[in-house]
Amino acid sequence: MFAGSALNSSLENVYSTSPTLYHDNQEKSGTAIVMYGMGEPFDLSETHDFIYRMITDTNMKSKWNFLKPLIGKVVADIYTKKLNKIYEAIGGGSPLYQISLDQCSQICTLLDKIHPSTSPHLPYIFHRYTNPLPDHVLQNLITDNVKSAVALSHSPQFFYPLAGSCINEIYRQSRVFDPTNSISWSLIERWPTAMAKTFAKNINEKLTDFKIQFNLKSTNNILIVFSGHCINTKIVNEGDPYEAEVGASVQAVMEELNFSNPYRLCWQSGPSKESSDYLGPITKPFIQKFNESDFYDGIILVPISFSSDHSETLYEIDIELVQSLKKPERFKRVESLNCDSLFLDSMAEIISDHLDGLENGQGFNGNKKRYGNQLELDYKIYKPRTNDCFDQPSDFFKPL
Repeated sequence: MFAGSALNSSLENVYSTSPTLYHDNQEKSGTAIVMYGMGEPFDLSETHDFIYRMITDTNMKSKWNFLKPLIGKVVADIYTKKLNKIYEAIGGGSPLYQISLDQCSQICTLLDKIHPSTSPHLPYIFHRYTNPLPDHVLQNLITDNVKSAVALSHSPQFFYPLAGSCINEIYRQSRVFDPTNSISWSLIERWPTAMAKTFAKNINEKLTDFKIQFNLKSTNNILIVFSGHCINTKIVNEGDPYEAEVGASVQAVMEELNFSNPYRLCWQSGPSKESSDYLGPITKPFIQKFNESDFYDGIILVPISFSSDHSETLYEIDIELVQSLKKPERFKRVESLNCDSLFLDSMAEIISDHLDGLENGQGFNGNKKRYGNQLELDYKIYKPRTNDCFDQPSDFFKPL
C-alpha cells in the first residue's frame, strides 16, 4: 500500500491497494524505512479531517483534552474552507505525500546498493494527521512480514510536539498491532546538517542567476534569508532543541558557502506581527523591508526547516510573499530539497551509517543505542507532560 508504488487516480486506490512485494524470498523480510511526519491533505477531501486530527491530538497532557473533540470539530468546520483555498492555489492539494514517497523510495534504492546486508529496503510513509495514518502503516508492516524498521524523521530538526507525537504513536500502534514486538525498531529522529551541501549548491545556483540577470560583478551583496517554521517561545524556554537545531542547519550551510554573504534566520507560518510569544524576526516583513530598499542587490530565501515542497513553500512563499513584494524580480527562493540527488545521497549515507551501528552493536556514534544521543534528554524534559508513552526510549527501542 505505502511502499514504492505510484499514486493512483483516487485516494481509495492510493491508500487501500495491497502493497507491492519487493522480494521473492519471503523468508528475508528486509528493512523498512518508515518516513514519518505531520502530513498535509493530498486533496481537498482530506482537509477537514487533517485539521480535526491536529486539534484533537492528545499526545501532550492538558486539563482541556476532554474538550478537544468539540473544539476540533468547530475549528475544522471554520478553517476547512480557508485552508482549501490555499490548496486550490497550489494544484488542488499538497504534493507532500507524493514527494515523501518518491524520496523514501529512491533512498531505499540507494541503500540496496550501498548497504546490501540489510536489503531489500522497503519504503513506507507515516503521516500523523493525514493518510497514510499510523494504524494503517503498522498493519502493513505486519502484513509484509517486516522484522526490522528504521523510523526516519521527514523533518531535519527535532521538535517534540510533532516528533514526539509521531514517535509515541509508533509505540502506541505497535502495542495494538504488534504486541509481541516482532518488529525491531530503531530511530533517526533528527539530521540538522545533512542538507548543507544541497542547499549550498542551490544557493550558488541562485547567486549565479542574479549575477547574470543584473550583470553583477560580485554576488557578495546578496542577502540570504533562511526561513524556518515559527514556534512558540514557551516551548523553546522549556528546553525544546528545535530553534538551536535550525540554527545549526543555517551554520552548516553558511560554512559550505564560506560565509560569503550576509544572512539571517527568520521564521514563517506564525503571527503576522512580531510577538515576544513567538520566534522572530518574521520572514515576510523582514524580506519586504530589504526588498523595498536598494541596500542589497537581491534576496535569496532558503526554506531551511523543510525537506520538501508543501503549502508553506508553494503558497506562503511563492505566492503570498512574492505578491507582496515591490521588487519581486530582486527575490528568489532556492529549490527545496525534494528529490535532489545530492540530498538523497546524503540521507542514504546517514541511514547506512545507522544500519552499520545496528549490525556491529555500536549504535549511534558508539552509544550502543538504536537512537541518537539527544533523545533521552528530550524525553526527560517532556515525558512528565506526555500521555500514554514509554518511560524512556530504550523501553521501546531496545538497547543493542
